[in-house]
Amino acid sequence: MTQHFIGIDLGSHAVKAIAVKQGFRGGEIVKFDSEAVVQDENGIALDSEIMQAAGRVISRFNLPDASVYCALPGESVSIHRISLPTSAAKKAHDVLSFELDELLPYDVEDAVFDFIEVGRTPQEVQYQVAAVPKQRVRLLLNNLSQVEIDPAEISVAPLGYAVYLEEISAVNGPTAIVDLGHQRTNVIIAGDSQLTTRTVLRGGRELSVKLAAAGDAEYAKGAEFKEKEGMTGRIGEVLKDAFRLLVREIQQTIIGHRANGGNEVQKVLLCGGTSKLNGVAPFLGEALALPVEVYQPEVFKGDVKPFEQALSPENAVLAMCLAGTGIVPKARRFNFRRDEFAFKGDTEAIRQKIVIAVICFLCIVASWIFSTVAKYVVVSNQAEKVKVQLEEVTERVLGQKTVSRSIIEKKMGPQVAAKSPMPENDSYDIVIELSKRIPESVVHDIDELDIKPKHVKIRGKVDSELKEVDGKIDEENLDLSPTDLIKSKLGEFEECFTSFKIPKVRTVAERQEYTMEIDSTCP
Repeated sequence: MTQHFIGIDLGSHAVKAIAVKQGFRGGEIVKFDSEAVVQDENGIALDSEIMQAAGRVISRFNLPDASVYCALPGESVSIHRISLPTSAAKKAHDVLSFELDELLPYDVEDAVFDFIEVGRTPQEVQYQVAAVPKQRVRLLLNNLSQVEIDPAEISVAPLGYAVYLEEISAVNGPTAIVDLGHQRTNVIIAGDSQLTTRTVLRGGRELSVKLAAAGDAEYAKGAEFKEKEGMTGRIGEVLKDAFRLLVREIQQTIIGHRANGGNEVQKVLLCGGTSKLNGVAPFLGEALALPVEVYQPEVFKGDVKPFEQALSPENAVLAMCLAGTGIVPKARRFNFRRDEFAFKGDTEAIRQKIVIAVICFLCIVASWIFSTVAKYVVVSNQAEKVKVQLEEVTERVLGQKTVSRSIIEKKMGPQVAAKSPMPENDSYDIVIELSKRIPESVVHDIDELDIKPKHVKIRGKVDSELKEVDGKIDEENLDLSPTDLIKSKLGEFEECFTSFKIPKVRTVAERQEYTMEIDSTCP
């Protein structure tokens, strides 16, 4: 079954979207598109303009059956790492709700949160928990509904990178993913047991603003020089100074990751629109003292076509990661579409499947009825032919046309039923009856069991006294010796045994040895 997934990055400079066709044999990028967001003279975009751009992109995809995945920006989400005792893991949601009530700057009743397990020991379980005010989710859904977008899942932007890039093995070892956006920068340290995420409200727009201020020019002019010159010449010197605060934030994130138990970061992957500036990767590599490269993914997953030439891959990493949500296990991803915000499309899909299943069932029943009626018609026709043939034979043989069984048997004379050559009870049945009928109160050992036609011989040993069974003595049979009790119980097998003889009984130590001859009608 083929499914379409669309990951949409609601950027403040441009909205990027990637559509993926995922089937049993792998996935394939079927379309990439982007739409510039209308900004004011200072490079600021309103939410309404971002939504309009998103609506235009999705409408051009023309994939009404696709599942859309988007993400909230990191600054609107509270992310915490909480440890719980192993005994509380089964009630993790309720316990985490109680813990969040002490951590959030607003009431937990006013929040929607999700969590994933990130570590476990015999004593405790560690969870990564993300919480956001309900009003923020409600506002996003309302804005998207205005442009006819109903996302199947809403994730968290910085948390959306790690699980997917780890899933496709694009990250091996502790790696800092730095997405340099227009108004914010997402910093994620993935590929380690400790996942660290941070959203810094600094990006390409701040660089354009400072460059414009340095040249006493308008914002648009600063953005133009930034994209044209990059980190070279006099423009580059201004940009390097403007980058200083952002570099410090990235450094603090890496230091904090190590302080929280993470391993040393091995390299940095750059992505986002600002990463395309000329010379930005070498500059950050020198500033962070780490290998830095611009991440340019070639494939999506498995047997997949490369990105189209028109797509600048480093500019659409978040959209790609969101489109890949469909291959990431649910236990490893965040989704704020729950409770009152639950995706109704899931219910509709289930309802459609139920309707299809009912239709299929009714078709099967109708086919069965048709087949049964057809067979009945055929059998009825055959029965009618047999009836006619039987009437002809009885008229010729008996002188009377009839199909009555009783009349035919009476005319033909009594018939003696042939006796079955197989005995009703065989030697195996006799062994079973001996096992069942010898009482548990008799401690009994059989030394010889000889079963012949019409005769059974038993030679065995018994204790001289009856034993207790379940702590009780068989008081009803206390007057009988063990051998007499065996004889009495076997005598109840009247279907086969007719007479018993015990020619000799002798006492050996504390036990009795006996021989029993039984006349039998079996086998």
